[in-house]
Amino acid sequence: MVFKKIIALSLFVVLMGVTAACSSSESDDYAIATVNDEEIMASEYYESVDRMVENYERQGMDFSSEQGAMFLAQIEQQAYTMLIQQAVLYQAAESEGLIATDDEVEDEIDAIRSSFPSEEDFEEALEMNGFTMSRFREMLLLDLSIENYFNAHMDEIEVTMDDIFHLYQEYEVEYEAQGEEMPTFSEVQDQLEAQLRQEAKDAQVSVILNELMEESTIEDLREAA
Repeated sequence: MVFKKIIALSLFVVLMGVTAACSSSESDDYAIATVNDEEIMASEYYESVDRMVENYERQGMDFSSEQGAMFLAQIEQQAYTMLIQQAVLYQAAESEGLIATDDEVEDEIDAIRSSFPSEEDFEEALEMNGFTMSRFREMLLLDLSIENYFNAHMDEIEVTMDDIFHLYQEYEVEYEAQGEEMPTFSEVQDQLEAQLRQEAKDAQVSVILNELMEESTIEDLREAA
């Protein structure tokens, strides 16, 4: 999850470290927004908020403090925005036949599974974090479909040696200002190239997403609820 993807959450990180909780039961679920007439449900929203909150609590954030309460409001808005963006992107992928296939999803599951010492460890991590395999597949389907859409619409990224060396010189100035010794160009060339490619990718993602958001009809139903 652009947005790994938008999602800004790597599904692997979610699985390993964030408990999936839900503050709204199916029986009292309701829509908090519509995206091109498709409903975004409260259960999805609270699940996202709870994941973010528990992740920050593990890092020591105290949400009972005044600062914590203010940060919670930011998290709630971030979760809402993320769900809207995911819906917009998934709909776009669906309209162009770019939804991930069962094979793509299974390959991703196998890749994640292989990162665990054993099948038992993988299943334990799923259970510990509140995921059924069905729910985990749904999340991967969303994530991979969005990735397919971006891949289909992004231009090839070109990074020249001049680009890399210019960035190196910028860092060199910063290091000198701090009285530190800059690594040699050959030592950091690969990292600098990767940074430039990521920045170019992020810029394209932003443009694509903004265009889709502008073309979409989005209704916020949170106050009505």
